[in-house]
Amino acid sequence: MDSRHETAVQETLNALIMQINAYLIDNTDELVADPRRLMALERIAQRIYQAADTVVDASELISKHNLLSLHPLLLPVLSALTHDDSSRLLSVLKVVEEVSLDKSTVFGNQLIPMLKEILTT
Repeated sequence: MDSRHETAVQETLNALIMQINAYLIDNTDELVADPRRLMALERIAQRIYQAADTVVDASELISKHNLLSLHPLLLPVLSALTHDDSSRLLSVLKVVEEVSLDKSTVFGNQLIPMLKEILTT
């Protein structure tokens, strides 16, 4: 679907997915070395797809096995939403906030602030 036809909710969720994909590509070594960070990203991705009523195996896509493969598969963007409810964004923001407060998953000032910015603008 052309991005000009995306709803605001879909556009925001897709921006989150693309940001996570970029982070996965740019930080593969660090992520593979820290399973807590992988689990935190998986949790965020699962919440995004739940908010979109879309079935995606985020745990498989954000796994060591996939990330270390020759051609890793990335999280797919959303093509259409069955519900365009902004309250769904709040549920994603809640998970991002919970991950940012968890001191055991240190992302530095890279990913989480970017995700929060996408969700709050």
